[in-house]
Amino acid sequence: MYSRVKSILVLPFLLFGIFFQPSTALAAMTISIGNIPSSVDQNQEFDADVLLVCSGCGDSYLRGALYKTGESYFGFTKNASGDWIATTSNKTQYFKIAQSDLIEGSWSGKLRVRPDVSSTFFVGTGLYSFKVARYTSSNSNASWSNDLTITVVGPTPTL
Repeated sequence: MYSRVKSILVLPFLLFGIFFQPSTALAAMTISIGNIPSSVDQNQEFDADVLLVCSGCGDSYLRGALYKTGESYFGFTKNASGDWIATTSNKTQYFKIAQSDLIEGSWSGKLRVRPDVSSTFFVGTGLYSFKVARYTSSNSNASWSNDLTITVVGPTPTL
């Protein structure tokens, strides 16, 4: 009798698991970065290699960010129109990766970034962390890449 009651109680949970599998589209999004310089002049632009794997995603907007641990993000990201965008509430101003740009659910390319020396979060020369955020047009919450370390120096004297 006990095993029969147990089977009756367990069966709905098994059926729920079979028929209602969670969507993997949300879990399939990752951002990886690499190949940034070890140091950059505070007024210098640099490229970061970005790999966005995002099967089932719509348009994405990428932002490069520098920061010190425990502090806010700062920096400029060059968008596809050639404009330098700092921190903004309109995430669609960042570098756009259209859904049609994804090939088999992924995109790889370079993101152009530079420090924002006018930001209150720029504290002069030293080590900073760098990472890339992905936003959607309807969501202000970011998904972040791995962190890399970069030394910001300068200004470099001219001879």
